[in-house]
Amino acid sequence: MSIDQLLLSTKLVVVPWSDPVVEAVGYEARSGYVELFWLNVLGPSATWILRRLAAGFDAFPGGYELDLPSTASALGLSFSDKPNSPFTRALKRCVWFGIAQPLQGGLAVRQMLPPVSHHQLARMPLELQQAHEAWISEGEEKNSTAQQQRATALAQVMLSHGDDALLIESQLIAVRVAPGVAAVVAAQVAHRHAATAQS
Repeated sequence: MSIDQLLLSTKLVVVPWSDPVVEAVGYEARSGYVELFWLNVLGPSATWILRRLAAGFDAFPGGYELDLPSTASALGLSFSDKPNSPFTRALKRCVWFGIAQPLQGGLAVRQMLPPVSHHQLARMPLELQQAHEAWISEGEEKNSTAQQQRATALAQVMLSHGDDALLIESQLIAVRVAPGVAAVVAAQVAHRHAATAQS
């Protein structure tokens, strides 16, 4: 079912989008990272919609029914079933950028967002690019152990789905794990798996 079909109704079922790969390395939907960097990608209306959708999971972790006209009004946006209404356009941006995905009768929404891509970052103003570099550098310095733990958890998930060490390493780098950490973690996880399989 497409987002256009979903928006023909005034109510929408919202459920969490489970994605262990992103959850291992991502940022909470209402975090400072999302406000600073994803805001530039999604735009202000879509970012506020995302925050509102994520807040709903605080009370209803398994999902909930969303009243679209009421939600649009609460955010200061007009709602109609026309494809170009401000609320509809903003919700579609969440889908276009992989923050939400249509399901039969509803919408799955990420609670954790991945780091912005290199392409998205390259389109940002220079000061935001520099702020992002500083954010990542500071995080790497403070959280090198935590990064290795998250990378290991992510590598184990990928290994359980049949990915080999080379693919695991490249995917870890793609989600901004430091290349040296990615290589070590991929090799260690593959080695432990092989040793377990032989015993």
